[in-house]
Amino acid sequence: RSLHDPPALQSSFLDLAHSARSLLYLLPSLFWDFLPYGLLTALFGAFVVWNGGIVLGDKSNHIPALHIPQLFYFYAFVTALGWPALLLSGVGPTAGPIGLSKEVYRRMFGTPTRVMMTIGWTILIMACVQLFTIHHPFILSDNRHYTFYIWKRVLFRHRFIPFLMSPLYLACWWAWWIRVGSVQSMLQTLLLPLALIPTLLPSPLLEPRYFLVPYVFLRLQVPPYEETKEEGNGTKGTLEPDTLLNEISSNPPEGENTVRRPKRVSSGKIAQMHRRGIDWSEYLPWIELVWYTAINGITMYVFLYKDRTVDTIHGEEVIRFMW
Repeated sequence: RSLHDPPALQSSFLDLAHSARSLLYLLPSLFWDFLPYGLLTALFGAFVVWNGGIVLGDKSNHIPALHIPQLFYFYAFVTALGWPALLLSGVGPTAGPIGLSKEVYRRMFGTPTRVMMTIGWTILIMACVQLFTIHHPFILSDNRHYTFYIWKRVLFRHRFIPFLMSPLYLACWWAWWIRVGSVQSMLQTLLLPLALIPTLLPSPLLEPRYFLVPYVFLRLQVPPYEETKEEGNGTKGTLEPDTLLNEISSNPPEGENTVRRPKRVSSGKIAQMHRRGIDWSEYLPWIELVWYTAINGITMYVFLYKDRTVDTIHGEEVIRFMW
């Protein structure tokens, strides 16, 4: 049997059920491959039991809680931080900012069914915001961190703003799904979002540092910009993302379990194509370098030169800002 794992942009909810069912048949053959990871997970579980929780140090202010909006904050954060990679990359018709915007719009509003699904997902996000938002004491009181001001002056400046952000959260998720899923299979693209659930949801505190490592993994999945037209037999057509995936036989050799894996087309195939418009792959590294350097420069400037002096029980104390 083979693992059901279609291209991400062609997948549906039914494919998730098919993948889960096909995975059950493959579990016996995967046992020895996953045994080291299982042992590591068991050791981590033993540590949590021995330590009385996952937190090292001050446990009273870091009690695990169900904080579903952390996922929404994550996709908003990585969109703001990683907009150069998100907009100036991709393959085929979804490449570049215009292609991505059109595909996000199509996925959210392209048909009446998609409009209804978008409304349903937005209502679900609003319900999660209403029921599972956690106002951590550190966020409300520690004005040395950027999150204090984002929380009070942006997200909760008005009681309706968190709900108005719901469709924006959904659009950010779609944008990243389209971008990284254009050259990956469904399960490959789902792996990071699924890993975020046990990582971010138990944390009651909103901290950008929790998002940085997952962002690096997400950024590594972004394909280089490849908006092309194919030449041949006197015709030209836009290269579809699906042409970057190998066709895997539905009848694997007897006795073998196969897993469908996406793969790039050969260099000879690429050589038969020509680019159109701006080649963002040449400029993206420099744009990212300037963007990240600006963020670090501003952060260091605020930290070094925008300090404040406050009176405490121990006398005057200098406080500095950082994110």
